[in-house]
Amino acid sequence: MSLSIEVRDNRTGLAATGLRLSLQRRQGDVWADVATGTVDSTGHANAWPVTAAGRNRLVVNAEEYFAETGAEGLYTEASFAFRIADPADELRILLLLTPASLSVYRT
Repeated sequence: MSLSIEVRDNRTGLAATGLRLSLQRRQGDVWADVATGTVDSTGHANAWPVTAAGRNRLVVNAEEYFAETGAEGLYTEASFAFRIADPADELRILLLLTPASLSVYRT
């Protein structure tokens, strides 16, 4: 399975270029790092590895991104957890980001 992520800065409608993301997988009682990436100029962080069913989490480094774009964000980091039922499926997620909110959609 691959996990494809697209991130848009809702202030501008443009790609959130340079935003750092981390993919984590739940292992017992802790979250373990699986992969890290940066949103490219098209707004994508593509083809992250998901090899098994289970609980995963995406962590968004909002503070660094907003500091670089001249905005003061409410939160320093945002994360959301999701379940992979079938690792053979392709999962595409769209994030819409502002200094005060984060919206997540499965596309």
